[in-house]
Amino acid sequence: MWARWEFGLAALLLFPVGLMGLFATLAPYDPNWLDTAARLTPPTMSLSGIGRHALGTDQLGRDVLSRMMYGTRISLTVGAFSVVVAGMLGLVLGLIAGYRGGWVDAVIMRVVDVVLSFPYILLAISIVAVLGASLRNIIIVFALSSWVVYARIVRGAVLALRNREYVLAARAMGCSSSRIVFRHVVPNIVSPLTVIASFELARIIVTEATLGFLGLGVPPPAASWGSMLADGRNYIQMAWWIGTFPGLALTATVLGINVFGDALRDALDPRLRHV
Repeated sequence: MWARWEFGLAALLLFPVGLMGLFATLAPYDPNWLDTAARLTPPTMSLSGIGRHALGTDQLGRDVLSRMMYGTRISLTVGAFSVVVAGMLGLVLGLIAGYRGGWVDAVIMRVVDVVLSFPYILLAISIVAVLGASLRNIIIVFALSSWVVYARIVRGAVLALRNREYVLAARAMGCSSSRIVFRHVVPNIVSPLTVIASFELARIIVTEATLGFLGLGVPPPAASWGSMLADGRNYIQMAWWIGTFPGLALTATVLGINVFGDALRDALDPRLRHV
């Protein structure tokens, strides 16, 4: 029962964010349009409805709502593609390491250990500094930094499954290794992999905002939540709306994804369901 409430809360938090990203092209203004005459305009409401700048403008006169909508698209795009690429890479290497074993397993796991020995954010900053900041490179950075999480989980699951009775029976019947892996092993690791992917999505979105805050995210003038937060820190007293609204959007997104991941974990594993 509690899982249903969690799914409802996650939908309530993520639905507006998804709409902003999906319909970013319907933003009221060009996110990069400068209107110096309207700089630092506070959020305005009128008796007839929303004012000219519903969430105000920043220090260059750019509409905060429009930039938030385009920033939402960037964050969700980076998160989704990074999770898919990292998940596929980690799944393949984890399956190979767990099922083949021997020196293949040892080599892959040593690479995993090397990647995990670097702090995540430091590794991301280092790769961005080498490759340069762009949307494509940021996705590559997160994929190269986070595939190890999936690889270790998949390897552990495969080690636990490869000696099960149904796997041994399939091997005794002459089934090929690829058939055993994709018919009997992969279906049993989809659930934990899906849950991990949901939490990784939240972590990548936060890290992308961190890189944007540090000036290593998507290059300007493209809008991103992190760069908007960086712009707003210098105007927190006189123009609180510049950083507050992107911060609320980031908080709602990460909270919604984490709640969804927790509910998904409970739904997929009966042992974790709340009574």
